[in-house]
Amino acid sequence: MKKLFLGFVCSATLLSGGVLGTESAKADVIDGYWTTWEVQSKETAGIEYGPWMRVGEARGKPGGASLTISDSRSVSNTYSGNLKIPMRKLEGTVGFSIGNTFTRTATYTVPVTDPNKVYYVNSRNIYQKYNVKQKSEYRVMREVIQTDTQTVVAKEFTGFGYDWGVK
Repeated sequence: MKKLFLGFVCSATLLSGGVLGTESAKADVIDGYWTTWEVQSKETAGIEYGPWMRVGEARGKPGGASLTISDSRSVSNTYSGNLKIPMRKLEGTVGFSIGNTFTRTATYTVPVTDPNKVYYVNSRNIYQKYNVKQKSEYRVMREVIQTDTQTVVAKEFTGFGYDWGVK
């Protein structure tokens, strides 16, 4: 009878939130964690054009001539947005280095045939844009509870665009 009574008291203590009941409640509260940021996707996002700049002008010559512009300037590949992944991972994803300045030179020729007019040449930078989506997941016991994403726009310099006209 003593054994039966003692077993009843222990069972009642466990069920009412006694010593083992408290440990069980602690096990129910499991901390989750955010995963390291990674690349989720990359997609081409179109072309971006810089502002037009006047790079040369000349008055026409009788009998015909040409205006040749040798356009040399410093340019760089850039990105905008909140970068969560390491820079080397972004560069590996898009396939070009970001932030380094380099010099590019191009030549453009325009016929200047009317001596009564002034001819001009404008130039602008052209960039290929890429959207790179980054993600981090909040997990509890390997189950994804929430996903956070941030998009970065990477821009690769691809060349100069030219236009010319007559004043």
